[in-house]
Amino acid sequence: MRRDYPVVLDTLCLFTLIGLATKLISDLCYVWVDPRNPIRTTGALMNRARLSTDAAARNEPVRAFISSSPARRVWQRFRQQRLGYWSLIIFVVAFAASLAGPLWSNDKPIVVRYDGQLYFPLSKTYAETTFGGNFPTPADYLDPYIKHRFDAPGNFAVYPPNRYYYDTLNFEGAESGTAVARQLARYR
Repeated sequence: MRRDYPVVLDTLCLFTLIGLATKLISDLCYVWVDPRNPIRTTGALMNRARLSTDAAARNEPVRAFISSSPARRVWQRFRQQRLGYWSLIIFVVAFAASLAGPLWSNDKPIVVRYDGQLYFPLSKTYAETTFGGNFPTPADYLDPYIKHRFDAPGNFAVYPPNRYYYDTLNFEGAESGTAVARQLARYR
């Protein structure tokens, strides 16, 4: 399950980029079909010159007729709805904060210094043998032996504020399997 997270994010980013490219192409096609758009073409310049002479005759400031794209008009209408606009801003900030979730809640340290070398367990999986263990399996950073190795002089580990991930097995806490079995045995 842990390997699906980057795949889902990469897929989301890919389809977002495809959507943005499609939007850009559709806006460019709109400019090509309707020459009154704000892109500076000869038609827009001629239109601006005609408007400036009409405005000069009426002693008004010169304002060019600029037709905005349908998406821009929708965005301007949306920005006038304050509740919806601020809800979107809050949603985008919350979404950006959720992308940094593994930095706040993870059972792996962010940075480890062990025997004079720096390791970054969030981005790479290290074997337990890297930190003085006996098994070539991925290191369990909540294991008391590994924690003891990090507490040695010259070694350190910087953990996230919450040291548990969604799939972390807590063998040491009150909710461990033996504690739950004892609680269930009381109620029988």
